[in-house]
Amino acid sequence: MMKWIKKIFGLARPEQITMEQIEQLPPVKLCRKFIDGELESDTECEMFDSIMCAVELHGEVFNGGFNQYYYNSGGDRSERARSTFALLGADRIADVVKRANECYAAHEDNLETQWEDRTKESLRNSYKEKLFDTLDEEYYALMKNDKQLYGMIGTYIKQHPQEFLTRRKKCDNICDGQSNSLEEPDGILEYKREFTLWERIQDWFYRIFLSVLALMFLFVIIKKVWLWIAG
Repeated sequence: MMKWIKKIFGLARPEQITMEQIEQLPPVKLCRKFIDGELESDTECEMFDSIMCAVELHGEVFNGGFNQYYYNSGGDRSERARSTFALLGADRIADVVKRANECYAAHEDNLETQWEDRTKESLRNSYKEKLFDTLDEEYYALMKNDKQLYGMIGTYIKQHPQEFLTRRKKCDNICDGQSNSLEEPDGILEYKREFTLWERIQDWFYRIFLSVLALMFLFVIIKKVWLWIAG
């Protein structure tokens, strides 16, 4: 109950991902916790973004095919999505994405002209050319559902735990361009998270909110008991 209250009010803080969680959680559940932000990886600025490129492509293609994916994204992250599928060991899916990227590149000017007004009608009309129909069918045949992709990602995390257990500072340096090295430190590093002022304010707000709820509940109970005694 408390967990859902925190989520609703945006007060939930991600747990630091640990080796124990990686080992014990099933691949699909591990992936869901990771991409939903419940587990915080120190290298999420790089690896998390790569994984989300594949997740975003999958969601768009499953909803409306490659047509919808390129309409909504402009293909900005399509090559990174392809490389992520290859990294996950899904070479056949990576090949489908590669050919879809090539098809989009060949027809980009025409498609972007059709989509210029960014209306649902323009998107519907672009399906008439059937540019991606065969590629859509190939993708659906290879990737049956969300669970299959989540299993791939969770398995990758389990097989490469050190990519998700390095220091946050190293990740920040890489993202800021201060370091080009991805070498792992010796052993698994302990990390003690320091909360920001805003996170502390959120935590206090959460505590006060629960305290007020508890007082209101107690007031209702006392009132009912008093009425029962008085009546």
